[in-house]
Amino acid sequence: MTDTARLAASLTGRYTIDRQVGRGGMATVFLAHDEKHDRDVAIKVLHEELAAAVSTERFHREIKIQAKLRHPHVVPLLDSGEADGQLYYIMPYVEGESLRQHLARGRMEVAEVLRLWRDVVDGIAYAHRHGVAHRDIKPENVLVSERHALVADFGVAKALTVSANTTGGGREETLTSAGVAIGTPAYMSPEQVSGSSEVDARSDIYALGVLAYEMLSGKPPFSAPSPAAVFMAQISETPKPIEDVRPDVPPALAAAIQRCMEKDPARRWSTADELLAELDTLASQGDAPARRASSRRWIAAGAAALAIVVAAGLYLNWRQSRVSWARATALPELRRLSDAMLRDSAFVLIARVKEILPNDPEVQRLARLNTAYSRLVTVPAGARVSWTSYSADTSNWRFIGETPLDSVPIPPSTPQALPLLKIEKAGYATALVAGAATTGANPLTLELAPAAESTMVRVFGRNVTLPGERGAGMRTARIGNLAIARYEVTNEEYQRFVTANGYGRRELWEPFVANGRPLTWEEGIRRFVDRTGRPGPATWEGGTFSQGQARFPVSGISWYEAMAYAKFAGMSLPNIHQWRAAAGPGRMPFIVPLSNIGTANAGPLAVGSKRGMSVSGALDMAGNVREWVINPDGTRRFILGGGWNDVPWTFTHMIAVDPFDRAPTNGMRLAKSLGAEPDRALLEAAVIRGRRDYARERPRPEAELVGFRRAYGYDPAPLNATIESADSSDAAWIRQTILFNAAYGSERVRMQLLLPRNARPPYQTVVYMPGANALNPGSSLQNLGAPAFMVASGRAVAYPVVKNTFERFSDAVNWISGPVHNMSGEFLGPNSYRDEIVMVIKDVRRSIDYLATRSDIDTTKIAYAGTSWGGRLAPLALAVEPRFKLALLYIPGLMTAPRLPEVDEINFLPQVRVPTLVLSGRYDDVFPLENTVLPFVQGLGVTEEHKRHVVYPTGHTLPRAGQIAESLNWLDRYFGTVAR
Repeated sequence: MTDTARLAASLTGRYTIDRQVGRGGMATVFLAHDEKHDRDVAIKVLHEELAAAVSTERFHREIKIQAKLRHPHVVPLLDSGEADGQLYYIMPYVEGESLRQHLARGRMEVAEVLRLWRDVVDGIAYAHRHGVAHRDIKPENVLVSERHALVADFGVAKALTVSANTTGGGREETLTSAGVAIGTPAYMSPEQVSGSSEVDARSDIYALGVLAYEMLSGKPPFSAPSPAAVFMAQISETPKPIEDVRPDVPPALAAAIQRCMEKDPARRWSTADELLAELDTLASQGDAPARRASSRRWIAAGAAALAIVVAAGLYLNWRQSRVSWARATALPELRRLSDAMLRDSAFVLIARVKEILPNDPEVQRLARLNTAYSRLVTVPAGARVSWTSYSADTSNWRFIGETPLDSVPIPPSTPQALPLLKIEKAGYATALVAGAATTGANPLTLELAPAAESTMVRVFGRNVTLPGERGAGMRTARIGNLAIARYEVTNEEYQRFVTANGYGRRELWEPFVANGRPLTWEEGIRRFVDRTGRPGPATWEGGTFSQGQARFPVSGISWYEAMAYAKFAGMSLPNIHQWRAAAGPGRMPFIVPLSNIGTANAGPLAVGSKRGMSVSGALDMAGNVREWVINPDGTRRFILGGGWNDVPWTFTHMIAVDPFDRAPTNGMRLAKSLGAEPDRALLEAAVIRGRRDYARERPRPEAELVGFRRAYGYDPAPLNATIESADSSDAAWIRQTILFNAAYGSERVRMQLLLPRNARPPYQTVVYMPGANALNPGSSLQNLGAPAFMVASGRAVAYPVVKNTFERFSDAVNWISGPVHNMSGEFLGPNSYRDEIVMVIKDVRRSIDYLATRSDIDTTKIAYAGTSWGGRLAPLALAVEPRFKLALLYIPGLMTAPRLPEVDEINFLPQVRVPTLVLSGRYDDVFPLENTVLPFVQGLGVTEEHKRHVVYPTGHTLPRAGQIAESLNWLDRYFGTVAR
């Protein structure tokens, strides 16, 4: 059977294959008819040799990237799947031709090149803003229709890569290394050709330059008889200037193209948005260059008067085109950026628009919304200050001025955008400050460090509020100015301590105490040996570190070892308040995605490998290794920041462990004070966290619970539900994004509903509540935490975006664990926490209201599933919502922070009477087993025969196989197997 016949047979009833319309390096393209929607589509079928080299799962995972992109210059992905062993994806059939076919007809005019290239750059810039790189830009992947260009095949090149872990970090190895070509050498950037691990979105910008060069010249800048020769040219040769090949190309356009094709990525346009802004400037000038050339010919001919008339007309046309661009293009984009809180991008665009429409009221309104002001003083003065976006490539800095700065405009900080300031002065270490807008009367003052101290960063002194027991007796303490190390202590630095007999110098070591019992020197020190029994970290062998890991952070050390090394180095460990001031946990949404935490990396990376920069300019404070601080927590000591194998929100969490603990993720960072510290003892004391003894506490009487439950009630009201979008691109499920009215105020609740393809309705349904990673801004689509195995088993999964999570996040509140502080450090108190949690539970109940309106949901078989934070809140939801019929709770527990009784989970535990499965980690340092998990499980009101508690030898994680097996067995036991 031919490939066409196989495909047609496999897709019978859904698509009718018409004919083959093309064949490229990766796929064969067929014209087909979508029977369900009565429309023509293009089906691209991956060549068999590529399909054999890439897993089906990876292909579907990566091809979904394009399904999420919605832009006028991006070809949307309609569907994808596997048919008789053939991997395929489906796009609309675009009437027109590819850019390759367009180029084959002959030379393109400059105006047309600029118009089409601008469309392509616009589509790529949109994708980059959403964290997606194309990786395979070439004329074959650009379609031309109705005078516009559309970019196709996002995600395909990434799907055709294979991850390979190597010592010192991960890299991506393309299938070309296995002899399978997945791209065209002429469009690959030098870093792609050389196999560099530093390939990012700037490779797309390189390919955009090659594309424009070919559109103008008729061929790419490098061509040779063999791919190897093209590769060498990409790395070593400079392309002939485009103006030499095409003299009528305006200099500004030629410069833009040349900058795209710089060999060094740092010298290219730093973002596609920056290139797009340049093209908009060129476009706003219309065909002025050609007209100027025409006027020069008139002048040469002596027609000076006519030249003046033409010049006047050109000026009017140029002015009118700028106004049209500002109103038709720039203003809508400004509104979109403002609505998305992308203030940094809006700030850049507003400056251009204000020049064109200075008195427009809407422009003035948007300018006020997207502008903040910085008052910055440095000691000494005269430092150059520049800014860039925190999450952008930091090679693109915009100069602001020299200090002192007085109310200088900069972008405001939002949960989605953060300006990063760079302060430079000869003879001093460069300082970096994340978010430096000031609204008070006093300027931000920064003392610059001498250049010799470039390994340290300065942290401003500040007051901190220290809560007393159960939130009472608030105290204020002053953190003095300090310097904290830019990097974690490395293996090569710690080796000097070992070589200098640090393990034999008693004066460096704190007194050893184990479980409250003092140890002798000999008893304590013999605990600190490496894998071979020699003095050193637990991860070393033979008294030294592994080859090639000199710049890796030292790991496998106890608190005692960290304290001894700090004294040896003439510094100290920071206290918990100094560490948090330097780290800036309130900036977690920006820091964590660029850090080695919660990643697929198998261990730490060399210090500074990641760009996750804390507010002070220190690197790796999130992840890589955990970092010991001085403060005790009973008999334990705090270790902060999380490690490479921790969940992302651990960065903001205060974790305390045995000071003798030598886990492979334990490391350190040094600090030193820069002046008097009158509150030092208070800052280094035990941190009061409102610890509760659940072994002695008892729930409130049931009579009181009746009143507590009323807080979660609400009057019946219309849902006004709408399906915002539907996505059928995943082979396992159909995803619907639904909006409906909340039970309070005028807010709308968003819910992701995953409907299985392998079962018949009405579906058993699991309402899923995520961990604390949801308590940050972001997209619920990109961070969908619902366990996929539940959908694969034939159950529907409903994922409500409850109050203060993802798209509904507010940076005014941070309430993971109870009455805490907001992002400005102000104490919230118990009432604010209560109000937030009540709205969360109402959102959960309202989600079931919606599910009850659907005929494809079996409302007699609705389960609650929650992970960590979502598991901890389960008693509240299960006690007040009778429509839940069973529960699956992953790594839950009781928090030790105090709270009002109406939102205290211990009071609701006895009212949980549905079959409940609890999965825990024996070494969980977020919810310790004995203190918080066992009281949680024992307090559940369900009878023992319908309660199951499984404890794994893990921390605050679960083994995937065990989680899947236990969960599906529990669902099958009480809901029965699904209808297929």
